[in-house]
Amino acid sequence: MATSMLPQPTQAPLRRPRSLRDRLERDVLPFVSKPTRYLGTEINSIRKDLAGVSTTVAFCFPDKYEVGMSHLGLQLLYTILNDRPDVAAERAFAPDLDCEALLRRKGIPLGTLESAWPLGEVDIVAFTLQYELCYTNLLAMLDLGGVPLLSRRRTAAHPLVIAGGTCTVNPEPLADFVDLFVIGDGEEVVHEIIDAYQAAQRQGACRETLLRSCAELRGVYVPRLFEVTHHADGRVARIDAAQAPSPTVERRLVWDLDASPWPTRPIVPFMQIVHERVAVEVARGCTRGCRFCQAGYIARPTRERTPRTIAAIVRASLAATGFENVSLLSLSTGDYSELDALVSRLVARHEDEAVAISLPSLRPGSLNPRLIHEVGRVRKSGFTIAPEAGTERLRAVINKTISEADLLRNVHEIVSAGWESLKLYFMIGLPTETTDDLDGIVRLCLNALAVRGKRGERLKNINLGVSSFVPKPHTPFQWLPQERLESLRAKQDYLYQRLKKKPVHFRFHAPESSYLEAVFSRGDRRLGQVLHAAYQLGCRFEGWDEHFSLPLWRQAFAQVGLQPDFYAYRVIKEEEALPWDHIDSHTIKKFHLREQRRALESQPLDDCRYQRCTACGPLLGMAKQAGLPYCTTTRRNTSWFAYRNEHGGADLVPGLAAELEHRQGMRLDLPLLLHQGAQPQSADGRRENEPSGSSFGAPVSPPAAAVGNGRPAAPAADAASAAGAGGGIAGATAPRAPHAAAMPAARTPAAQSPVRQRVRLRYSKRGLMKYLSHLELQTVFHRALRRLGVPLAYSQGYNALPKLSFGPALPVGVESLEEYCDIGLKRWMAPGLLQAALNRELPAGLGIDGAEDVTLLSGLTLQPRCVSYEVAARGAALDRLRGEEELQAMVRAFLERSSLPLVKGEGRRGKQAKVVEARPLLEALEVRQQRQGEARLHLRLRQTLEGSVKPHLVVRALFPSAGADDLEIEVVKVGQTWS
Repeated sequence: MATSMLPQPTQAPLRRPRSLRDRLERDVLPFVSKPTRYLGTEINSIRKDLAGVSTTVAFCFPDKYEVGMSHLGLQLLYTILNDRPDVAAERAFAPDLDCEALLRRKGIPLGTLESAWPLGEVDIVAFTLQYELCYTNLLAMLDLGGVPLLSRRRTAAHPLVIAGGTCTVNPEPLADFVDLFVIGDGEEVVHEIIDAYQAAQRQGACRETLLRSCAELRGVYVPRLFEVTHHADGRVARIDAAQAPSPTVERRLVWDLDASPWPTRPIVPFMQIVHERVAVEVARGCTRGCRFCQAGYIARPTRERTPRTIAAIVRASLAATGFENVSLLSLSTGDYSELDALVSRLVARHEDEAVAISLPSLRPGSLNPRLIHEVGRVRKSGFTIAPEAGTERLRAVINKTISEADLLRNVHEIVSAGWESLKLYFMIGLPTETTDDLDGIVRLCLNALAVRGKRGERLKNINLGVSSFVPKPHTPFQWLPQERLESLRAKQDYLYQRLKKKPVHFRFHAPESSYLEAVFSRGDRRLGQVLHAAYQLGCRFEGWDEHFSLPLWRQAFAQVGLQPDFYAYRVIKEEEALPWDHIDSHTIKKFHLREQRRALESQPLDDCRYQRCTACGPLLGMAKQAGLPYCTTTRRNTSWFAYRNEHGGADLVPGLAAELEHRQGMRLDLPLLLHQGAQPQSADGRRENEPSGSSFGAPVSPPAAAVGNGRPAAPAADAASAAGAGGGIAGATAPRAPHAAAMPAARTPAAQSPVRQRVRLRYSKRGLMKYLSHLELQTVFHRALRRLGVPLAYSQGYNALPKLSFGPALPVGVESLEEYCDIGLKRWMAPGLLQAALNRELPAGLGIDGAEDVTLLSGLTLQPRCVSYEVAARGAALDRLRGEEELQAMVRAFLERSSLPLVKGEGRRGKQAKVVEARPLLEALEVRQQRQGEARLHLRLRQTLEGSVKPHLVVRALFPSAGADDLEIEVVKVGQTWS
C-alpha cells in the first residue's frame, strides 16, 4: 500500500510584525533565560544588507544555540555562502521552551539571528541534521517561522527547505517535510544548489521545475520524486524512482580536503557553548572499520590536511577569536600521519599565548609519551580513550582490535605525565555481549586505577561514559536488533553496583533515548506521521534528559497505528528492501553482509590504510575517475601529500593568506604599546558614537571636587554620550568615576607575582550588551584582549587563568554607565593606547571610558557602599494612576514601610526561591518624572558583603498589583560610591 500523507498542521499562521527586531527586544529578550542566545551580534558574525543580495539563506540548527554553535558544519557553510556577494547567509536555532512559548503568545515568528528576518520570508531554509532526536525541533522551527510543514503544501511564495548532515543517509522519516536532502559533503554541492535556485528565479520556473533541476545534481535527493510502497506487515516493498533522474542518489565527496575552504574567522559566542575552542578538521574519513560506527563508513575514504595548512588555520583563527584552546578533530585523530610533528609545532608556536592543544577520543595504541608530554605542556585538558567493549573477544566482534596491555600502557604514560583523571567510553548492548564482557569493563576500570606512574602516582578518578548500542544504516550491524530496554537498564545497574564504591564517576546515556534513536535510525517514510503527532503533543529537545518523554512518544505511535518495536527490535532479513536502499553511501551491501558474518565469528578486519584493500565499495573506480591513484592514503604506496605536491596541489585554504595578513594588521603594535613614553599624539580611541569632545585616553581620575559625591552633574560631553546609540533611558547621565584614591585603600603593595602592571578600566555596558551575564562579560573582555595580543599575566598552577578582576556583578538586563575592571599585565603598556584598541575590538554597547595605571593599589575585591539607578517604568500599571501626586504618595508610603520582603530567584530553573528583607538595603527612591503610562524614578540601593537585591524587584514591589504584562521596567546603573 502507498504511504499516506500527513494531516495539515492545525496551528494558524503567525502574523508578521513590521519590526521584528524591535518586538524581540521589547517582548522577548527581557523575559527569557539566557537571552544571549538570541542577540545575533557576536564577534565575526556577518550582517549584510538583505535588499542588496539575490538569495537569502537561513542556516538552521534544530537544537539549542549552545549546541548548534559548537557544530563545525554550520560555521563552514555560513562562511562559504557569505563569501558570495550575491548571497546573505544567517543563522537560526531552536528557541528554548520559554522563548517558544513567548513567540507563540506574542505572535512573533521565529527569525534569523543577524537581521531577525522571519524564516518564512527567506529564500532557502537549510537544516543540519546530526541527531535523530532533534527531528521534532525541525518541525517546531518551520511552524514558528511561518513555513508550512508539508513539502507538498508549499508554493513558490515559500522558502525552499533543505537538510544535510549525518542523518541524511536515511532521510525517510523527514521525507514529507523537507524539499531536498544533501547527501554527503555539503561544501561540494552548496554552490550548485544556489546557482540552480537563482537560475529558476530568473526564468520564473515553478517549484516543481526547480526541484527537478536540483535532483539532477549529484548528491541531491528530492523525496517527492521517489514513491515508496509497503507490504501489509510494514516492510518496505518497493522504492520506485520513475520520476527521478537516477534510481539511486550518490553521496557527494570532497576529494582534496587541503584545498577545501575552512572558516578562519569563526563566530565567537558571548555565552558559554558546549565546545569553546578553535576546532580544525585535520582529516576526514576513517578506514578502521569499527562495525557499529556509521560515521566511519559514510565518510570514507580518508583524506588529510597538510600540517602547514592546519598551522596556518590555527594561527588565523586564534587571532580572530581569542580562544585559548585548539582541538584537532577527525574520526580518528590518532591516525593522522603527521600528528606528533603537528602537535609539537603548534605547542611551540602558541605556548607563550597560553593556548592548549587538545585531541578528541583516541584509540589506545595511538598515544605515545612524546605526544602526551606535548599536549600537557600548557594545560592538562584531559584525555579520553574509547575501548568501547570490555573484552578482547567483543572488541574483535566490533573490529576494534585493542589489547588490554596497550590500554594500560597508555594509562601508565598519562599518569606519569601528571594527569590525575581519565575518561573511558564503553558501549553496552553490542551483538554477542555477555556478562563476561561487562565484567571486563569493571576489570579495565579497576586495573586502570591501580596503574602507577614513574613516581608511583595513580589516577584519582575515572569518568566512565556508557552508552547503548544503536544499529545504524550503512553499517554491518544495520540488520541486527537493539537490545531490549529492560536488559540495558539491568546492565547499567550491574556496572554501577560493582564500581559505585570506587573513584569512578558514571555518565550513563539513557537507554530510553537510545531506543527512540534506533527507531528513527532504521525508520521509513511512515514515521513522518509519528513525528507530526509527537510534535503536536509537545515533544521538544528529546536529546535532553530533562525534556525526553517516552510515554508521549508511545502515545504518538498509538495515534497513527505504528509500533516502535517494529523498527528497533526486529531482525531485518538479508533479502529485505531497506528504507535507505536508494541512498548510495559508497559502501555496498555485499561488503556489510560479509562484515556482519565475520563479526559474529569474532574475526577482525585489517585497516586498508595499512594493509590490503577490503573491497568495501566502488571508491577505487571513483578515485580513478577523479584522477587520483588510490581511494585512501596508504603507507605502502604514494601518500596523499606526496601525490598532491607532485601535481601542484594548493597548500593553503583559499583566501587564508589574505586573512592572515588582515588579522596581522588588526593586532596591536606591541613594541609601541611597550614603549616607555607618553601616550601617542594622533591616535583616536573614541567609539563610533562618542562625541568628538571626548579626550583620548581619558584617565579614570576626575577632579578632586567630584570625589565622594553621590551624583554630581555630568559634563555635557558625558551626558551626550550617555544618551547615544547604546539605548537606555534618554537623559540619564553618568557621574564621573571616583578617583582611584577613593576606592578601598590598599593595605600593602601588590604581591610579588607575574603581574608587572595593573591597568584599571572604567567602562559602560549599553544596549544589547546589558543581557550579558557577569561571566559572559568577563569572557568577552578576555577574548578581546587576546585578539589584540595584549601581554596578559596568568596565574600559576594546573590551569592558568588570566589576571582579570571585575567589580560586583550587574543584574542581567541592566545597563550601566560606570563599571570597573582591573587587567594584570606581564609587561608595561600605555593605558591610553590599550583603551583605544579595546574600543575598536569590543562589541557595540561595551565602551572603555577611561584607563589608568593602578599597579600599587589593591584590586577590585570589595563591594561599593551603594549603587544608584535611573528607572523607567511603563505599562498598564501606570495608566491607572491619576497623576504624579498619586505616584509621589505611593513612593512615600513605600519608604515608610518598616519591612520589605522580596522573593529572590523565583522562576530560575535549578534554584530555589528565597525571601530576603530588602528594607535595610533601600536608601533612596525618588520620582523624577511622571506622565500618562510612564514614570521615571531614581533608586539607590546599599550593597553588603552578602550582595544586594535587583532594582527590578524593588520597583515591582512598588506596584504589587501589576501583572507581568502590566509593567515594563528599564534600568540604567548611573553610579556607585565606596564611602
